[in-house]
Amino acid sequence: MSNDNKSNPKADHGPHSTSQPQKRGLLLSFIIFMAWVIGIGLALALIACDPAKAQGVTYEQR
Repeated sequence: MSNDNKSNPKADHGPHSTSQPQKRGLLLSFIIFMAWVIGIGLALALIACDPAKAQGVTYEQR
C-alpha cells in the first residue's frame, strides 16, 4: 500500500477526543431539561393545590 492511498493514517487509531465533550453536553442538556420539568411541575402543583383555609371553631360546631 502506498502513501497515496492513505488519506489520514491516524484517523482509525487511538481514542477519539471529541466523544467525551459530546457526552458531557448531552448529560448537561438532560439535567437542564429535567430541572425545567421539575420546576414547571412544582409551579403547577402550587397553583392547582390551594391549601384549605384554617377556620376557627365556632360554638355551633362543637
